[in-house]
Amino acid sequence: MAEISLTTEDIKILKSLKKFNEELRLDENKPSFSMVLMSLNQFNYSYDFFCQIMKIEKDDFSKLLLGFRNNLYEDLENTGLSEVLKVDINNIYNSMRYFIHFNDVVLLSDICFEKKSLLNDLENLQFCRDSKQIISTFFIAFDRFFVWAQAINILNERIKNSINIGQKLKKQPKHVVDIHKKGAQARKMVFELKKAKAYELYEKGKYHSYAQCAREIYLEIGVNDPRTVSNWLSEKYSKKKK
Repeated sequence: MAEISLTTEDIKILKSLKKFNEELRLDENKPSFSMVLMSLNQFNYSYDFFCQIMKIEKDDFSKLLLGFRNNLYEDLENTGLSEVLKVDINNIYNSMRYFIHFNDVVLLSDICFEKKSLLNDLENLQFCRDSKQIISTFFIAFDRFFVWAQAINILNERIKNSINIGQKLKKQPKHVVDIHKKGAQARKMVFELKKAKAYELYEKGKYHSYAQCAREIYLEIGVNDPRTVSNWLSEKYSKKKK
């Protein structure tokens, strides 16, 4: 295998490729490195398009995602949803034109974090003389940039579809509002069923307090906060005692 290495000029080209370049020039004598550049350029295209849809400044948004990602896992493990993390989430959603699912925010933050790390690995290859290690890192970079680009493409497509549906609904006759009324009725029905289930479980069990019962059954009946169940029980059974 011929010796493969990265020059200072290669690193400059890599570091300068921060957005999609329609006229990206590739060196045919460096096919492996050229594949990495093409893959990174494709990723930039997908991410740039996302930023255009959302009307956000790319570098500023990436900083928000990195800050959020750095706090996310540490805070959730140690203190839960901290005030700092709430501020991060609020800043991210306020910066975007359209709403996306929280899982997509986490995905984007992971991509930004791993991309930064991967670019550092590529830049450090300038001092590496192990051809096998260089090729291995090239392969990982090509694969990651390609996969991340596809993930963002899927997200972009979902956002565009949502926008198109929203625009079509705006043009519909006003009677389509009845759909929202039906949705509210359905939510009310589910709410009442959960209440009934809570009452049933409370009466079957032997609990010392409403709070104890609520802590034990709130997940079973599909409620996020045990205090909600405790309030239901208090409202119903405290009146009976009176």
